[in-house]
Amino acid sequence: MAKKLLTVMATAAVLLLLTQGCATPVAKPFVPPVVVDLPLQDPPPGMAVVYLLRSPYDSSSVSVHMQGRNLAVLPPSSYTVVVLQPGQHVLETRVSGPQSDTETVAAPFKITVMAEERRFVNLSGRQSTSSNLSLFFAGGGLPVPVHAQTTTYDTRSWKEVTELDAQGLMSIAKMVLPEPGAL
Repeated sequence: MAKKLLTVMATAAVLLLLTQGCATPVAKPFVPPVVVDLPLQDPPPGMAVVYLLRSPYDSSSVSVHMQGRNLAVLPPSSYTVVVLQPGQHVLETRVSGPQSDTETVAAPFKITVMAEERRFVNLSGRQSTSSNLSLFFAGGGLPVPVHAQTTTYDTRSWKEVTELDAQGLMSIAKMVLPEPGAL
């Protein structure tokens, strides 16, 4: 009896495996993951809103100035929101900190905003890596290869980005409040 039950179970398992292997799976269309949009600030009547974003790979904090006023200190992977009057404005960026507060780290960025407009600008710097291979002569005159890698950053620059790109950066960034009395 046990032998017959074992034979029936083995046959059922083989048939199940065979039918599963032969079954054609139903193709499902690709559905992108649901992305929850971050709530964005609407501009007050007659004003504009500008989001200032920092890239995550730039390791130093910077202070952002406009018309001689300190807007915010932005650490890496952060952003802030400022409300501006319509018209042309110039962003100036400096390394943050007491010892280097006057060092400009990006060319001035001119932005012209209109009333009820929302804009996004990102401060980024290109990173480049170079490798050097040199020989070191150890005791006895045997050459030993030495590999050195250096990383340098080109000048940072402000670039306008789309709302979608800004949402992506803000999803991995921390919001920083503007400085009191910024604008």
